[in-house]
Amino acid sequence: MNEVMRRMIGRAVVAGMAGMLAGGCATFGRERRPDATDEIGGVKASLREVAHLNIAVAVTGKSPVAERVRLRIEDGLAEKAFALNRRDPDVDVNVAVNYTLFDRSGNYFVFEGTANALVTRPHDGQVLGREVINARGDRRLGEDLALQSLGDKMGAAAAEWTVRTVTSGIGDFAAADIVISRPWRLFPGSDAARYAQRFIEVVSTIPGIKWCRLVRQDLGSRELVFRILYIRRDVPEGILNRLANYRELGIEPR
Repeated sequence: MNEVMRRMIGRAVVAGMAGMLAGGCATFGRERRPDATDEIGGVKASLREVAHLNIAVAVTGKSPVAERVRLRIEDGLAEKAFALNRRDPDVDVNVAVNYTLFDRSGNYFVFEGTANALVTRPHDGQVLGREVINARGDRRLGEDLALQSLGDKMGAAAAEWTVRTVTSGIGDFAAADIVISRPWRLFPGSDAARYAQRFIEVVSTIPGIKWCRLVRQDLGSRELVFRILYIRRDVPEGILNRLANYRELGIEPR
C-alpha cells in the first residue's frame, strides 16, 4: 500500500468516527431537559457552616432590673455557644419585666417582680415556650442595691428557663447560609431579583426545609446569601446536595 492510499484510508476512518459520534451522542449521554439552566450553565453555590442558631434577646421594662435580666439571659445563651444576633434571628426571646416595692424599713428595701418570657421561631411564629417567672430580691441598703439584687435573681431564673426552652425547642433544627454566585447567568439581561424570588419559592417547598429568606446581597462580589432553617434528620445527604437535585435552581455545588 503506497503513501497516498494510506492517507485516503486514514481520512475515511476519521470522518466515519466523527459521524458516529455526532449521531450517537444522544444514545450514550443522559437526556436533558431544554431549560434555562441547561442552555446557559449552572450557578455556583457554596455552604457557609453555621455552628449554632441565631438568638435575639429583647427585654422590656425599667432599668436596672430589665438590663440585668437581659445580660443574664445573654450570658446563659453564650455559655451554651448560641450566637446572639438580632439582625437574622432563628429564635426570638422576648421578656417583659415588672416590679414593685415589697417592703421597706428605713433605708432598707426589698423589691419583687415578674418576668413574662416568650420564646418563638420568627419564620413561622411557632411558640417554643411561655413562662411567668416570679422573683424577690434580698433586703439591701438603698434602692439601687435592692433593685440590683432583684435583677440578679430574676435574671438567673429567666436565663435558666430560656436556655432550657431554646435547647429543647430547636430539637433537630439546623441553619445554613447558602452563597449563590452570579445567579443572573440563568436570566440574561436581568438582575438577581428574579433568581432570588425563584430560589425562595422553590426551596420553601422542599421537604425538611422550614424557612428560607435572602439575608444579604453583595453587588461587589455578585453574590446572594440565603439563610435556610431545616430539620437535620430530614436532609441526611446534606443541604447543598438536596438543593442541587432541583434543576430549576441551576446549582452546581463547589
